[in-house]
Amino acid sequence: MMVARINLVMDLAPAGDKGTYTMVAYLVAQPTLGLSAVGAGALIDLAGYLPFFAVTLVLTLLALGMTFFFKDPRLAADFQ
Repeated sequence: MMVARINLVMDLAPAGDKGTYTMVAYLVAQPTLGLSAVGAGALIDLAGYLPFFAVTLVLTLLALGMTFFFKDPRLAADFQ
């Protein structure tokens, strides 16, 4: 699961709104996680395991590639 999700939200949220940002992060993430399991099962039923793992590989490589373009706002000069 996503171990560091709450840490990232707590680091980037404004001091007075950490609770609200945490709640919104969980509110958005939980339905997405549930629907992704249903979508994976539907893809496996419709197309089989090989297309499922191909889609998983492409999405994993896309996510890995995106990590190199993420700029940590905590390293910016104007971060509070």
